[in-house]
Amino acid sequence: MPDIRPDIRNADNQLFKKIQQSYLDSPNSVDPSWRAFFEPKKSVNVRAKMAQEGSEHTDQSLLGYKIEALKNSYRRFGYLAADLDPLGLARAYRKAELDPSFHGLDDVSYRSSPTVAEVVESMHAVYCGNISAQFMFLSENKEVDWLKERLESRPFYRTEFDSSVKLALLDTLVKADGLEEFLNIKFKGGKRFSLEGCDAALVAMEAIIEVAAISGHTDVLLGMSHRGRLNFAVNIFGKKYKALFAEFAGGAPFPAEFAVSGDVKYHFGASCTHKSFLSHTEISAMMLHNPSHLEAVDPVLLGYARAMQDEGMTVFPVLFHGDAAFSGQGVVYESMILESLQQYQSGGVLHVIVNNQIGFTTPPQYARKQPFPSFLGESFDIPIFHVNADNPEAVLYVALLASEFRSKFNKSAVIDIVSYRRYGHNEMDEPKFTQPVMYDVIASHKRVVDLYSEQLIQEGVISAADVAARKGGFRDLLETELNKSKEYKPEPEFLMRKGWEGCLGQERKDEPSTDTSVSKEILVTLSEKLNNVPGEFDANSKVVRLLLQRKESILAGDNIDWGNGESLAFASLLNEGISIRLTGQDCKRGTFSHRHAVLFSQSTGEELCLLNTLSDSAKIDVVTSPLSEYGALGFEYGYSLLKPKKLVLWEAQFGDFANGAQIMIDQYISSGEIKWLSRTGLVLLLPHGYEGQGPEHSSARVERFLQLAAENNMRIINCTTPANFFHALRRQVLSDVVRPLIVFSPKSLLRHKMAVSTLSDFTDGSFKNVIYDRTKRDSIRRVIFCSGKVYYDLLAELNSSEILLVRIEQLYPFPKEELLEVVKIHKDAELLWCQEEPKNMGAWFFVAPLFEDYCSRKLRYVGRAAAAATSEGFMNDHVISQNALVRGALTL
Repeated sequence: MPDIRPDIRNADNQLFKKIQQSYLDSPNSVDPSWRAFFEPKKSVNVRAKMAQEGSEHTDQSLLGYKIEALKNSYRRFGYLAADLDPLGLARAYRKAELDPSFHGLDDVSYRSSPTVAEVVESMHAVYCGNISAQFMFLSENKEVDWLKERLESRPFYRTEFDSSVKLALLDTLVKADGLEEFLNIKFKGGKRFSLEGCDAALVAMEAIIEVAAISGHTDVLLGMSHRGRLNFAVNIFGKKYKALFAEFAGGAPFPAEFAVSGDVKYHFGASCTHKSFLSHTEISAMMLHNPSHLEAVDPVLLGYARAMQDEGMTVFPVLFHGDAAFSGQGVVYESMILESLQQYQSGGVLHVIVNNQIGFTTPPQYARKQPFPSFLGESFDIPIFHVNADNPEAVLYVALLASEFRSKFNKSAVIDIVSYRRYGHNEMDEPKFTQPVMYDVIASHKRVVDLYSEQLIQEGVISAADVAARKGGFRDLLETELNKSKEYKPEPEFLMRKGWEGCLGQERKDEPSTDTSVSKEILVTLSEKLNNVPGEFDANSKVVRLLLQRKESILAGDNIDWGNGESLAFASLLNEGISIRLTGQDCKRGTFSHRHAVLFSQSTGEELCLLNTLSDSAKIDVVTSPLSEYGALGFEYGYSLLKPKKLVLWEAQFGDFANGAQIMIDQYISSGEIKWLSRTGLVLLLPHGYEGQGPEHSSARVERFLQLAAENNMRIINCTTPANFFHALRRQVLSDVVRPLIVFSPKSLLRHKMAVSTLSDFTDGSFKNVIYDRTKRDSIRRVIFCSGKVYYDLLAELNSSEILLVRIEQLYPFPKEELLEVVKIHKDAELLWCQEEPKNMGAWFFVAPLFEDYCSRKLRYVGRAAAAATSEGFMNDHVISQNALVRGALTL
């Protein structure tokens, strides 16, 4: 940087370097006059002007800088010295930068207005009391300036809430604490994951709903784990007290006619029309179902919120986290990436950390390096607010401020409510085994409702008798509800989402017959539109040739390949007014370059999706996802929950990588309906097949999905023809029964000359569970049952008319009637099962006992031996094994 202003350097060379370095580290951390001085476009004129003004200006400017540097130190580091721990156990850390002498402000010759002492007093009150904030790292000056103004011009320590607000806060705390104490007395030892110690979390939620309601949002959507969940369900989200008490007494939340297995009471969601606690403005409020797997709900909520936004709703998404989980679970990071991306975002998420300062029995110093669990906020350029849970007015102030920030800037924010956990991880734990000192303090620590009651009595807002009356009145209400609970009959409306009423009673229901055919005229017309690239759009020449081939094959009525069949399925659904969302890491072109749903201009990179030219009422969103499985699949699951008649698909790059999202598959996709009556029509496209690409690029783990298959909970298919895949996709949204679809999609078959269909395969009939040559009825000595690509390996080597190949296209629900028909026709034939997966994998251990049960026949296994890895790692070994299993199956 040119030495334009030597007088400044001579005045205080070290200070100048510090100013310059502060600017380079973070332009927002220096005074605006210094920002102007250092900014390249302005610096020459500004420096020249300042140099002309002489040393008097220099001294004053340096003093101003030092004062501003002191203020910025409080803005940056004040949270470390703040009074945030209700228990007083966490040591506040006062960095040297908070001392005026650090900035050279101990020199008596400096005079300022306000004085240095007054600056310290006000900044300490703003940033080192029961609230604090971290925001100086934000990249947008307007956000920094807005937060400075709100925190310093309208600070909490000068905020006086009127009596009506204070009484509303008290009533909220009475409900939060009163419910927990009542449950503790009436259902002693019942596991409830009490909110006690962070009762003010209920205040935070009420404040968030208040801002959401008065700022014009139609819905507030909450995802949270078990801590305090029951309290939220009844005191905010509309669950009846008598319903909760009935469940504590052992009752189910579902009417007896629902064929569900259920879940523990603190996993269920709830929804209602909620009146905000201050302005009494109505807003729809929903808390999503949640498993025990901490933070698994995060991407689910994001997907649901985005789906609501895409349907024209104005949604305010909120996530409540535990402190250990927020900093420890990787899905939090994955989710926060998603919420910041254009085709995943929903206007910002408010993250609220219920910071109990412990994770089960692990103290913070063993869980993370940072002093607070909220540090992820810095990585995502979003502000962080800290607040002491024992000060409900501070919690209200922070929750209102963070909510207003989110609404104003459509950007996420983090609230860290520093609190404690009155009992152990649950009410049956003994916390003193591992945290004796902390729980000695907690045992004598007053409840926040009592602390706040004493404050209001001292302020003259309420009398002690009135406090007692409010507590007693709420206790009487709970007693009345407890008596009613003995006769309570569950109401399904409470658990059903809007738009899904038609699915009541579908659980465990058999698959209905669904006509998925499309007329030849419609398919030809759609193909013409799909495969004609506008002349002015310079698509890749190879893709243009591919589209031309697709159109020609449709016109010829033959050799329709996989990509063409899939494209026709999407087009036909769009033509019928059904929208589609397809996501995955390579989904625009397809991992194996077979799809090309989106074309790219070779000169500008502009995108063109011809599928979106087909309908005015429906559209397809083809979204390339970040490199994530857990978060990305969770998002699409959440997205699929809003509407049953929308096709939502997630495609793994290779099926092998889907196990990175196993929690979503186990806890939500396969079991959500039978646990919570939470239904989804989500489609998983999992490339699967043994082509010698090694153990990480061969298997989508067929066996794991089949192990999860029961009670008609999902559809699992391994198609061998483009037409059958076409019908499967259409059935997914046209069927009266909505359930997940797992597709073991092909790789080499995408371009296999035999894996093609005729146009009549699309225009006639529906999905085929089983495919075989029905004309071969005599002289069959061996029937080989198989599924997927191995059929074509067998077909290529088959030279005997005495062998019948039977393809099982749908593995679940198992097509027992069709297979029983085959076995009856060929009752004297030997029955084989052939697969390319190792014996301990694939479908073998699933189909073998079912054949014996349904057909009273045993299958003989032909395939790879049991193995620890899914496949061979070397091509030569793969070829040897593949040839051996084909020979073994075909040799009579």
